Amino acid sequence: MFSYLRSKMKIVFAIVAAAFLVTIFAFWGMDIDSRQLRGNVAFSVNGEDIPIRTYEQAVERYMESYRGQDISESFRRQIRKQAAEDLINEKILEQTSTKNGIYVTPEELKGHVHAEFPNDDVYRTYLFQASPRWWQTLEESTDKRIKISRARWPILDAVWVSDAEWSKIVGDMFWEADLSHILFTAAREVTDSEVQDYYESHRHLILEPEKVRTRQILFKLPFDAAETEAVEVMSKAHRVLELARAGKDFAALAKKYSEAPDAEDGGDMGFYSPGDMLQEVENVAFALAAGQVHDTFVRTEFGLHILKQEERVPTTIRPWSEKLLEELRPSVVTDSHVDRAKVRAQRVLDTLLKFPDQFAVLASVHSQAISARSGGRVGWIPRLVFPSNYEREHLIGEVTQGAAIDRAISKAAFETPAGTVAPELVRSVFGWHIVKVHERRPIGDPAPTDTDAAIIRNTYLRLLSEQTLNQWLKDQRQKVKVKYEIDIES
Repeated sequence: MFSYLRSKMKIVFAIVAAAFLVTIFAFWGMDIDSRQLRGNVAFSVNGEDIPIRTYEQAVERYMESYRGQDISESFRRQIRKQAAEDLINEKILEQTSTKNGIYVTPEELKGHVHAEFPNDDVYRTYLFQASPRWWQTLEESTDKRIKISRARWPILDAVWVSDAEWSKIVGDMFWEADLSHILFTAAREVTDSEVQDYYESHRHLILEPEKVRTRQILFKLPFDAAETEAVEVMSKAHRVLELARAGKDFAALAKKYSEAPDAEDGGDMGFYSPGDMLQEVENVAFALAAGQVHDTFVRTEFGLHILKQEERVPTTIRPWSEKLLEELRPSVVTDSHVDRAKVRAQRVLDTLLKFPDQFAVLASVHSQAISARSGGRVGWIPRLVFPSNYEREHLIGEVTQGAAIDRAISKAAFETPAGTVAPELVRSVFGWHIVKVHERRPIGDPAPTDTDAAIIRNTYLRLLSEQTLNQWLKDQRQKVKVKYEIDIES
């Protein structure tokens, strides 16, 4: 019985696997069809081509990481150039691995490929259903990734730090600074009319995403459930699925059988767009037609879901609104807006260098950060990496994106004399900053843990390794021939 029910779920596992493997290939910077595009070349390294599609995917990943921030024309050009540099460096490492005879055994390759799948069910589904060419492409990509990683080993082996140096580094890092700042964003320089003009010329791209409304019947089943429990739950779910597909009232079935919180509402999950729901659920929900019940279960971490699509709202052009105006403003930023923001920031800085006691007043008037409400006062920030239990929510969007303090801001915070305003403007991913340092001290409450120290060590070692590898790649660039087929700075 268990084997029979498991076989009925192949479609579900295939859907989960498809979503997962889209992520794999996007992360690796290649795609299943890349070998078909070799005539459409972006650039080559020692005669080996890199397709335009691979290059554009790399650019898009960079752009996505800066979504919603001030991205000027010159910064976009920098992104395109950096994406090209990354792919060229990857190709150099790949060629180095070939030159050095780096080899991956069949057993190693099989193990690495298997490890990329979220679970054995997804792996087995693709093992039986994917084409030989699909597996060949996946294995070639995995083989390449392993070889590139191993080509880095001899370079990174040179990175070494003594215990005494570690002690000093960790001690230096566990400091914090009490900070105020005034933020000037380039987006603030964009006028409403410029945004409206942008909307009118790009409205075909500014869309309200497609939405669906679904109902569900959930049978809870953990991944580590015993086989007897799984058989019992799946058998019950199968009986209810047959009733739903036979036309029984889905809402009534949900109220009677579902173990989800929305059971009392007849399993109504409401409307949602792509990205709002569990990926496994979305993949099925958007594939169904209005009124259709899915012909098998959807397996998630919560259990088995029976899904019915009630209604679909197609993609439409987003209507003009004040909310959309503010959402689009960063997309309209150009170099001239960045320059205008800098000029405005410099004027305020010049005033503050003469009258530093006016910082809070000028921050409340000029700053575009939330901290303007408190005279620009951000409070205590760590040097770079957040220790555990360190309050950080109020710092996000001001001096950090969440993982670590912006490096330019950190540099100013720990190099500017306490009690003074930094004499130069600071440029971060958020915009232009005027920084004032009130005080610095060792972090004491809560005291950093051994885990925090290990994080500092790993972070520093990673940065040192990056510097070492980048220097090696810079040296190698003098020895390789790179031929550009497109203008990467346009």
